[in-house]
Amino acid sequence: MKNYQKLAIVTAGLALSFAAIEANSAQAAIITYDFTVDVTTGLLTDTQYQGFFSYDDSTLNGSGVESVGIAEGLSISFDFLGVTYTEADDNLVDFGFPFVEFNQGSLVGLQYTVSNGAIFSIFGDNPTGLGGGDEFNYIDETSFEVGNGNVTYSLRPPSASVPEPSAVLGLGILGFGWLVRTKFRVHR
Repeated sequence: MKNYQKLAIVTAGLALSFAAIEANSAQAAIITYDFTVDVTTGLLTDTQYQGFFSYDDSTLNGSGVESVGIAEGLSISFDFLGVTYTEADDNLVDFGFPFVEFNQGSLVGLQYTVSNGAIFSIFGDNPTGLGGGDEFNYIDETSFEVGNGNVTYSLRPPSASVPEPSAVLGLGILGFGWLVRTKFRVHR
């Protein structure tokens, strides 16, 4: 009977540990969106340019209007006219730009402006005042002609799954249970 009491205490302790780890296992995920710019007017009409941005979603709660900037881990890579631009190229980096905006947990879009080598911006014209969006503007540096385009976003699927700590702990508990059971069978 003593062995069963010990087993009950160990099992209860492991269950409490499991509950504590589960409650604290909220992990951030790195989220990546690919985006495509389709130029519709100006000298670059009918051309496409690609980019992506990534961020750590730990600061988002999925309600209201939220944004993620460089301070929250935003990184950007955008290939335009043979040059790759990053978040550090944004002209307004000292004022909290670039950023990605969300409304009720849904992506609104990217707010990004560069005039370093090329002059372009990605923004939105949302009448609710949300800045991130689906419009692209550029200025040709030689003719100063303005062109426009549309931006579309696509959530990139996660590249690899990492086991949750609770899953690893659960497997550990199963292994411990098997070990204890085997030990009890041998000593009977």
